Amino acid sequence: MTNKKQEKFANPWREIAKHWEKIKYPARPSKKNVRDYKRFLDEVILKKKNPRILVFGATPELRDILAQYHNIEITVVDFNMEMILAMTKLMKYKEKTSKETWVKSDWLKVPLKENYYDVLLGDCLLQNVPRLKQLFFLEKCHKFLKKGGYFITKIGAKYPGAKVYEFKNLLKEYLQKDSNLKSFNDFWSIALFCSNIGKNHRTGIKLLLKELQKYIQNSKIKKLYEKVRKTFPKDKEWTYLDWEKDKWMIEKYFILKDMANEPKKAKGYYWVRILKLKKKLIITK
Repeated sequence: MTNKKQEKFANPWREIAKHWEKIKYPARPSKKNVRDYKRFLDEVILKKKNPRILVFGATPELRDILAQYHNIEITVVDFNMEMILAMTKLMKYKEKTSKETWVKSDWLKVPLKENYYDVLLGDCLLQNVPRLKQLFFLEKCHKFLKKGGYFITKIGAKYPGAKVYEFKNLLKEYLQKDSNLKSFNDFWSIALFCSNIGKNHRTGIKLLLKELQKYIQNSKIKKLYEKVRKTFPKDKEWTYLDWEKDKWMIEKYFILKDMANEPKKAKGYYWVRILKLKKKLIITK
């Protein structure tokens, strides 16, 4: 990736970092998500001596979990230092980040040791990797892990039984609620990832703004439009999977050992799951 392309990718994250504190569940890990991540990590690393953990992204909730373990080696990789610093400020155990090693790098090009880490950890990683690069990213993750290593991550996908919401119905529902931080977060996250506005495995702020523009004459929607525009960079895009059609990419390198769903009360229940994946032994001739 050229420097110009790297900056184009990194700039939206700099903008998101400025507003991260305003972004709540379901865009950030829920309390249940945190318990599930902790449960999977306990199963994997408690019996290991000095385990090595590679964290893609700087999600404060995940780093707070790791801060509670002793004798672990933590490497945090993010595309820009601004994001790591912003996320560190939101951590509960920020004073323990001294045991972290920070690496500023593109996830697809990070120069780390292969066959070195016991666990690779990150929240919604595949959603932040371009569609055509996802298989390559999974291959890199496989190489970084030791034999028998684990990859624990949340994956947003259209799982069997998932409901696709009509955007106009979500908007109608929003108009009937009080305009507060919770209703805003519920709306934009479900609209982006669980509604019919996504195209070709891609969704993003530009698509959301385009749909809102159709109803801009409504004063409440106009305020919603401006809030989305000010909170998120318009060029930020995410990708999502169709689990039944796309799981082959994951199964090429990993074995699914366990899965944790979102809370049952969550509207996007079928769309987000935390997966505990074990490194697959690949035999080459």
